[in-house]
Amino acid sequence: MKRGQSIYVQLVDETGAPLPAENIMVQIEFFTNGNYRYGFEAGRTDRKGRLVVTYDDLDKRRAALSRENLMDYNTRLEECDTTAKIVILSDDELRSRQQKALQFYGTQPDWAKVWPSNAQITARSRTMDLSEQTVRVDIPAHIV
Repeated sequence: MKRGQSIYVQLVDETGAPLPAENIMVQIEFFTNGNYRYGFEAGRTDRKGRLVVTYDDLDKRRAALSRENLMDYNTRLEECDTTAKIVILSDDELRSRQQKALQFYGTQPDWAKVWPSNAQITARSRTMDLSEQTVRVDIPAHIV
């Protein structure tokens, strides 16, 4: 990912129409040389089922995580592949992550303080090409 870049994520139904699902936590995964490097919360959808995230937003999250995890998140976004993945975690996956954080740190992660609405939908992951300045990606999903 490059400085000044933006990613527009839109949840869509089976017809490709916007799916208005609010507070869905979106994860982004980065790769180096085709191998998974790291993933973290990109943000949450608005009431129209969309999320706009910029390079600066993601780099701030990466930098904060690198301070907490000294051996991780030290690869700058510019050093990652131009292919990334958007993932919508299931509610079960979120609960598992919350439990692991409680076990390791004795406190729940910041994202869990306001619980995401991911249980309301099922969605498929989507790989995206980050070679353009503005990247638009539709995420197929449906209300459960």
